[in-house]
Amino acid sequence: MLNKQKLLEKEMVDLGKKRYREENRKAKKGKHEATTPAGIQFIRKGINRVSKRLDEVKQLYYSGTPVPYDTHAVKLLLDLKSDVTAFLALKGCVNHLSTPVKLVKVSQEIGNFIEDEARFRFFEKNNPALFGVVTRDLSKRTTNYRKQKRTLVHSSNKSGLEWDNWPSALKLRLGTMLCEIVAETTKLFNIDRINV
Repeated sequence: MLNKQKLLEKEMVDLGKKRYREENRKAKKGKHEATTPAGIQFIRKGINRVSKRLDEVKQLYYSGTPVPYDTHAVKLLLDLKSDVTAFLALKGCVNHLSTPVKLVKVSQEIGNFIEDEARFRFFEKNNPALFGVVTRDLSKRTTNYRKQKRTLVHSSNKSGLEWDNWPSALKLRLGTMLCEIVAETTKLFNIDRINV
């Protein structure tokens, strides 16, 4: 009886390991590494450092001291919470952590995440009642980011709120700046620049 119990326990552990590895493999393949246990740990460990650096950059900007980054990109962050920006930047970086990828691709993704956040805060500020209803409904129906974004954008547009899309080049500079800050503060990865 005891032997049978041990065999069952071993089989359950083996199945758990197999499931864990399969979930990690799928997350890496789908560029969603931030959702893996390791990805979540990287984000948890880095979020305070990145957030602190973003606060420092904002303080430099407000004080009139030159910032070591594109000032137009820094301006986009002024109305956003540093911890939220840090989370989104880390998420974008961690999603591509285990495979070499071009900086431009990660920067574009992060720039898009940040614009989405700014757009949703604009929606919340200008129509808090509708924003609350839509987000509560979405939280019950889906965790898929693309579906949530589509619904929020549709609801915002339908309510008559006009959002001026950020220029792609500016989002790219913003994303690059955030990648640099994540790399500097967390040492999670290196940015290799290749001169052609």
